[in-house]
Amino acid sequence: MGTAKVAPSRPKPPGNQTDPSFATTLAHGLDVLAAFRNRAGALSNAELAVHTGLSRPTVSRLTYTLAQLGYLKRNAKGRFEPGLGILATAYPVLSALKVRQMARPLMRDFAAYAGGTVSIAMPFGLDFIYVETLRTTDAVPRWNRFIHTVINVSATAPASTSVRPWGICIVLQACATAYSA
Repeated sequence: MGTAKVAPSRPKPPGNQTDPSFATTLAHGLDVLAAFRNRAGALSNAELAVHTGLSRPTVSRLTYTLAQLGYLKRNAKGRFEPGLGILATAYPVLSALKVRQMARPLMRDFAAYAGGTVSIAMPFGLDFIYVETLRTTDAVPRWNRFIHTVINVSATAPASTSVRPWGICIVLQACATAYSA
C-alpha cells in the first residue's frame, strides 16, 4: 500500500540553493511548520515528510528541534501539533496590525446588524489569513446564512481553487452597500 503524494505546503522558491545567504535548514523547519497551516489535527513525521517533500530523517531532526523549542508538541499518540511557541512568535505581528484596531468598531456594528460573525482576512500567497474575528450572539439574525456561506467558502480552500479575491471583494462590497442603506 503506497503513500499518496501531496504537494509541498509552499512552493520552493527557485534559485535559493545557490544563494550563500539562504539558510536552507531554517527554510526546511519553516516548511514543517507550514504543513500545519491548512490541516487540522496532529501529523506524524512520515506525514510531514510527505507534505514537505523532505526525507523522514530530516523531518525527525527538525520536529525534535522544533518540539524542544516549543514550536511543536507531541500528543499522547506521539504525533505532532503546533505548540504555543508559534503563537508567541506570531502575536507581535498580529498585535501590530493597525487595521484590527481601526476596523473593530465597524466590525462590531456589522456583526450586531447581521446577527453573525465578521472577520478580516489578509492575503498570504494564494491563501488568506484571518487576523480578526468578532462574533455576536445577542443580535437578531438578518443575513446570517449569507455571511456564513461567504466565510465558509473563503476559509475552506485557497483562493486559487475556490473564490478569486475579486469575488470576495464584490461580496463584501455588496454587504457593505446593504449595511449602509
